[in-house]
Amino acid sequence: MNGVYSHFSRMHFLRLAIGCGMAMLFSSSPVLAEVTPAQAELVQKVFQQLIVNVDKPDGWEVWPPTINVLDQDIINAYAVPVDSDGQTIPTIEVTRGLIEFISGNDPDVLAFTIGHEIGHLVHYDSKRRLKAQEVFGQAKLTIVASDREQELEADLFGMQLAMKSGFSYAGVQKNLRGMQSPEAGSYYCAFEGLKSTHPSWDVRIAYLQNSDTQAKLWHSMMAFQNGVFFLKAENYEHAEACFQKVAAEFPDCWEASANLGYALLMQYCDALDERDLRSFDIGHLVVGGFYHRPESLTPNIQRGMDEDLWLDAVGALRDALRIHSRSGATDDLLLVKANLAVAYLIRPSGKDFGEAEKYFEQVLTALNNPNVASTIDPLVRASIRINAGAGRGIDEQSQKQILAELRLAGNKISKDKSELEMLEAAMQYTQARSLAVSNIPADRSSALKLFETYLQTMNRASSWWPVAYSEYKDLASKLSQTPKAISEFAKPSIEDWRPVTSIEFSEGKIIGLGQVENQIKEEIGEADTVVPVIAGTNIKRSMYNDHGVTILSSREVLAIFLSSEASPKIKLIRTGLGGETVLLSVGMDRADLEAALGDEWSVELVSIVNPNNAYQFYRQVGIAVQYDQQKVKELVIVNVPIESR
Repeated sequence: MNGVYSHFSRMHFLRLAIGCGMAMLFSSSPVLAEVTPAQAELVQKVFQQLIVNVDKPDGWEVWPPTINVLDQDIINAYAVPVDSDGQTIPTIEVTRGLIEFISGNDPDVLAFTIGHEIGHLVHYDSKRRLKAQEVFGQAKLTIVASDREQELEADLFGMQLAMKSGFSYAGVQKNLRGMQSPEAGSYYCAFEGLKSTHPSWDVRIAYLQNSDTQAKLWHSMMAFQNGVFFLKAENYEHAEACFQKVAAEFPDCWEASANLGYALLMQYCDALDERDLRSFDIGHLVVGGFYHRPESLTPNIQRGMDEDLWLDAVGALRDALRIHSRSGATDDLLLVKANLAVAYLIRPSGKDFGEAEKYFEQVLTALNNPNVASTIDPLVRASIRINAGAGRGIDEQSQKQILAELRLAGNKISKDKSELEMLEAAMQYTQARSLAVSNIPADRSSALKLFETYLQTMNRASSWWPVAYSEYKDLASKLSQTPKAISEFAKPSIEDWRPVTSIEFSEGKIIGLGQVENQIKEEIGEADTVVPVIAGTNIKRSMYNDHGVTILSSREVLAIFLSSEASPKIKLIRTGLGGETVLLSVGMDRADLEAALGDEWSVELVSIVNPNNAYQFYRQVGIAVQYDQQKVKELVIVNVPIESR
């Protein structure tokens, strides 16, 4: 997708390739050197990083395509089907002139061009044009207009593929600027473009920069897709790093700001303890975490309110509203407003009930509109109502609405309904707090039962749990009843930990599974040693001696090995809001590690690189361990595939 693509001069290709070229002839280019091995390697590397994210399209017997570098000074790239030995082979040609003049040997710039040409092959544009000619052969205006639409389609495909494959949007923009420059010889205005098979660069750039197209692009970013997964897995630090990258590439991406704000708010929540929750004097919130931690295993973790983190979270959420409003979009970003309402209930300087209510009222009013409510999952709607009740209380009407939402959500869930049970328990806790201060004895008795239901259902590691247990004991004493002991309630298990996907260094740098190679270099620099793992592939081990870290990667990080006392510690955090956190480190006792995981953990023997080198793999948390004399010798963050039977 570079330039106003001219067509290859040979007649055999002209008939098939028309509409599939990418760059225009550069008639006054400087004298260029021959194709170098480095340039050929660059093209292959970019192509391989792109094509791995493309499924075999219909219509091609042979896939993936072949890509070649032509030793030509002209600026050109095109995609053609080539007949060879009775087979039609999809082929991409890129000239040396394009590599040097437009891409400047920059893989991020070149990715857009190659991605564009892959798009032509995926859509089999040469065949589409021949079919169009059969119908509209004499109507050249229609044929040429169709060609221009194919070019815009390939532009979008190429950009989305580049984003999905980990290339930067800045590189794509540099590509566009290069092709638009007078020196490239490919500029003409939109009116002139009406008689060309390729739209003008003004039209193409405007198309790629409109709001709908931009949303498709940022959704395609590997960092965006990974960030959404890490939010669901409650790995908020890793999600923050992903959405910071999206926001840097796309400053107008309101979704990046919204998700970044949520990730920051949940990190703020994770640091709150039961004393903080008592000070807020609110019911149970059902976003994120809130978990306490055993002091013996967490000597270096700081708890308490982080005002700067709260301000950053609120700032990002407000940015989302501002950017979204500026875009002219008509929806109300109800989830962003709901998160802002929660933030004001747990403001470091004390809850701001008025500001929280302002946002909750806007959201709840909107949810009364069936058309609006139908766009939001019933489980999310129930969560919003429970959170609103944490500040204002839950009356009978609100309870009916919450239970109705939970029933709707339950109809979609065939097996594990534990999340529904926990949401209902959170509602019951908020109700219990209100009933516990009633002057009516029957209300206080109901409160005691609701407290017991909550304590039995909710994870004992929750920071809310000891607050609720204390209130339960006080109420039981007032009612002259004997409270149940803590041991009578369910213990946390390994299933209650968030899966580990990343590691944080002392400088705040984060490395995680799924990150691409250039992002690793940005975070912690070049490796001290790089060792190939499988000949003929790019799978390798990169060793960072000072950090005590080895990274197994292909195009992205596959596993992170920690094998020395200098290695960062792995942070285990409970699911839910507030996060009991336990640190795992090289050298700790096996008994302590497995005690931290809780009950009912299981272990598998797996090999990661060397088939003769086995690890104990705790799949529920995504950690593999090697022990030596019952001490942790090596820790690995990894997502080991499940073998098919």
